[in-house]
Amino acid sequence: MSALLTTSAYLLRSVAVGERDLILTLLTESRGKISAIARGGQASKRRFAGALEPLQRIELELTHAERDIATLNAARIERPYPALSLRLERLDVAGRALRWARHVLPPRVPEPELWASLERLLRDLENAEDDGSAELFVFGLELLEIVGVAMTFDKCGVCGRPRPEGRSAHVDVARGGIVCTSCGGARRTLDAETLDALVHVTRGPALGVGLELIEAALSVHTSYEEGGTAR
Repeated sequence: MSALLTTSAYLLRSVAVGERDLILTLLTESRGKISAIARGGQASKRRFAGALEPLQRIELELTHAERDIATLNAARIERPYPALSLRLERLDVAGRALRWARHVLPPRVPEPELWASLERLLRDLENAEDDGSAELFVFGLELLEIVGVAMTFDKCGVCGRPRPEGRSAHVDVARGGIVCTSCGGARRTLDAETLDALVHVTRGPALGVGLELIEAALSVHTSYEEGGTAR
């Protein structure tokens, strides 16, 4: 059975079908990640009014079926983020977050924590004074925790033993971040300065390492592959 559904959403992906239609992947507030077809979406100006673009919160009216693809009836822009377009780096960061969400979230499972985290990220990016790497790193850690594969840099991901601040440690993204020697350690070691910067989310080069580790963890535990493709 189908039902009429009105919900807020973010567009995760849009794929053209033929000359008129679009297949959309959407993160909705009430139903989680769903797919929908926008008939005439490539040309319709009245029903969709510029709403079928990424990086803006939109309100959708859908004919929704639990097992089948939904049909998009109408859409409007609910909350734009105009400041994101002022710096290309922030657009890239926001797009990266949406790619992560698209690949790792299961379909048709409401994710209120992830929804709140994404909204917070986009608001923070509007006010960010740099490229937004710190904001993306925090979002990535929250995403990993939400999908059940949390990663930590202040304690062993296996036994929970705290890492003394100022000490280097072994890191294994498949085992929850740092791994103490009692739990077998790991091949990769990060120096104390980098680990302390990640714990305190200190802006600087360490965040590049942190983002690399998040993408590696997503690749190990989910359908995401580093570079943004699905397995």
